[in-house]
Amino acid sequence: MKTYSKYSFNIVTLFTLLALFFGLLSISPTQAEALAGPRPASGDYLWARGMGWGGTDVGHFGSPDIGNYNVAIDSPRARLFSPPLAIPPFSGTIFIDPDIITASDPTTFLNVVYAGQGLRTMFDRRVNGLITVNAYLFNASFADGLAAEIQVNPEFGSPAAALVEAQKYGEVIGRLPTALRIDVETVWIHKGTQPFGGGNNNLLIHTGQTALYEADGVLEETLVHEASHTSLDATHAAAPNWLAAQTADGTFISTYAQSEPTREDIAESFLPYLAVRYRSDRISQSVADTILQTIPNRIAYFDNQSFNLYPLLTFADVSSNYWSRRSIERLYNAGITGGCSIIPLNYCPENQIKRAEMAVFLEKGLHYPSTYTAPNVAPTFGDTVGHWAEDWIEALKSDGITSGCATNLYCPENPVTRAEMAVFLLKSKHGSSYSPPAVGASTGFTDVSNTYWAAAWIKQLAAEAITGGCGGGNYCPDDPVTRAEMAVFLVSTFNLP
Repeated sequence: MKTYSKYSFNIVTLFTLLALFFGLLSISPTQAEALAGPRPASGDYLWARGMGWGGTDVGHFGSPDIGNYNVAIDSPRARLFSPPLAIPPFSGTIFIDPDIITASDPTTFLNVVYAGQGLRTMFDRRVNGLITVNAYLFNASFADGLAAEIQVNPEFGSPAAALVEAQKYGEVIGRLPTALRIDVETVWIHKGTQPFGGGNNNLLIHTGQTALYEADGVLEETLVHEASHTSLDATHAAAPNWLAAQTADGTFISTYAQSEPTREDIAESFLPYLAVRYRSDRISQSVADTILQTIPNRIAYFDNQSFNLYPLLTFADVSSNYWSRRSIERLYNAGITGGCSIIPLNYCPENQIKRAEMAVFLEKGLHYPSTYTAPNVAPTFGDTVGHWAEDWIEALKSDGITSGCATNLYCPENPVTRAEMAVFLLKSKHGSSYSPPAVGASTGFTDVSNTYWAAAWIKQLAAEAITGGCGGGNYCPDDPVTRAEMAVFLVSTFNLP
């Protein structure tokens, strides 16, 4: 098999491709295969399905496992074709942009621990089959709780040399979202310039090929493709809703996916999905438009899966379609929250907000965009002495936002209700002397009467579009505020970018 950077084609194939390009001819994947020659032997093809045969050797027009039906591309970015979108716009999607995931992005990789040598059976593309070797073994740990055994071919010569490889690829793999690593149990590392592979709870790496992927800036993008085989194919490739999305779209994102719709469509589509949904600032508008126009139903399918995309997304416990994810990330980007834990980085969106936490959130919001730390002062509340948030609580009092929960008490561990939050937010926004307009005959919420103690505050909060209530025409004034709700309140109140 040729590597992705070397291509050949015969004259018949050339004219066929030109006819395809200009819309003069259409052929099925079966016909394309007939043009190109036979597949690998049946035994190899079973591994092809498991490993994503040909790996990400997709820098050409068509599938890498069908002989010389290839066309070179001369840029690390895939070319866009000009015909209508019924024709796949890309040859292979790992080339759509080299910046979707980069070496400067965060990784969940923590460490590898050498576990000695042991016999392991590994797939090696150089012999196109399984080999059993006394591999160097490393246990890799990741911040989201996942782990994998990295098995390094003994051809690297020593545990020290193998450690270099294990650490390098552990860090790169750690940049992939949790959803793509969840079924990765082993990683095979060999020398040689052969394509990567994915499947069978494994990732296959040939280090000579790495240099080629790195030269084009697509090492991480390649592993996204392969890990999609490993962790997504089994659940999604034959799912009825995925097949319905394929049908509804009426085309494929790449000729590689088109040639192998069952085996390659998920892997070819998932990287473009990440690009348009979570890395839109890193791709051109024309590429984004092309993706969205070509596979809108597949994009919608992925949107509905609640994939854990940490560390592409900021917090490990805030899924891609969590209802307030964008507000939570805006809160983080503004420096107002650092989450509720570090390893992994969590936000705890369903936790109730305590009055102590609220003091920190409000004070940071009040001083945004400046970086603010509350000054150290003597506490005036009897129940905040020695409390971790005592300085923030005193700052909130000094700013006239709170006078406490009772005489000389602040109640720092009490949850904040939605009624109390209405008062806190409006005073933070308009100043300590602010009072809302008279409530009038109705608050606009069926569960808040015009005689409720915070009726005017709640009505004004809605009038300023900071809240729309809790649903069904209600405000739920006595319900505790969650950290997810708090993010939405703060982003709206302080107009955070």
